[in-house]
Order: sequence, then structure tokens, then C-alpha cells
Amino acid sequence: MTTRRNRLPLLLSAVAFVLVALSDSAQAQQPSSQQPAPSIRIATHMVLVDVVVTDNQGKAVAGLDVKDFVVEENGKIQKISSLVTPAENSPRPPTELPPGVYSNQSQYRSTGPITVMLLDVLNTSYTDQAYARGQMLRFVKEHYKPGERMGVFTLTGPLKELQDFSGDPKILYAALQSYKPPSR
Repeated sequence: MTTRRNRLPLLLSAVAFVLVALSDSAQAQQPSSQQPAPSIRIATHMVLVDVVVTDNQGKAVAGLDVKDFVVEENGKIQKISSLVTPAENSPRPPTELPPGVYSNQSQYRSTGPITVMLLDVLNTSYTDQAYARGQMLRFVKEHYKPGERMGVFTLTGPLKELQDFSGDPKILYAALQSYKPPSR
């Protein structure tokens, strides 16, 4: 039978054993000189800010540079990485895109009118479809303006292209003439 006095040395031995085991474990977790140093990764985002600077008469001010601007966020001055100004008084002709590719970016904008003709087969009665197609053919033949770009589409559930945007009325007319409505 052990008394409280006899248990004290056993308890102290157990505590000492645990402390030694913990100190060995802590030393094993310390980084060695062979491990790479920790690294910090930072992601940044460029924010585009469009600015139009005009004088008292409303005319654009030319010749501005990065040093002419200050951008702040929450009271902290931000670095301006680049400044791009449009070429003065030199409108560029629109760049041609490949067929079936469309963009709303300014360098691809057409200078002339663009017309979209849509024959709604989905929501239009069969007899009204024939009338609408006839009116579309007449419009292309009689009212088409040179330089105008026109595309012809049908709505039969999904939107379908009969003719991509073209400046040639003969191509547009042929596309409308060859259209066969889906059978019901």
C-alpha cells in the first residue's frame, strides 16, 4: 500500500518525463538552416480610370502627363502606372473583325450605320412570316444605302444567322431569298 508520500516521487518523475518529451518535440519542429525562408506573395490589380479633362470652353486639354494627376484611395496616394492619351485629331478607320466575331470596343466600331434584320419565326404566325420576309426583301432591294452594314437573323428558338453583317445588298438579298422556314 502506497501512501501520499510515496506517490510524490512517482508524480515528479512522470512530470519530468513529459517535460523532456515536450522539449525534444519543440526542438524537432524548429526550422533547420536547410529549409527555405518563408515567402510572402502579394497580388495587385490594375484599376483603369477613364478621365476627360476639358477647358472652360469644353475642349479637351492636350499634353497632360502622369505628374499632372493625383489618385487617392481612402486618403492614400496611389501610384499611376501608365497614362494613355488618344491620338490628337486622328480618327482610325475601324479594324475589320473576322466573320462571326463581334466587339463593342471602340477600335472595332463601324463609322456607318449598322442594321439588324430579324425574322421572328418563333412568335409570328406562318402567314405573317411570309409577309415579313417579303417586306425585308423589298427593303434590301429598294432602301439599302451604300456603305450600310446589315446582318440578317432568324429567331426560331435559338437565334440563327442567315447572313453575317455585310455591305453587299446582293448577298443580303440572296440570303433572304434562300431562307426556308422550318416545317411545322
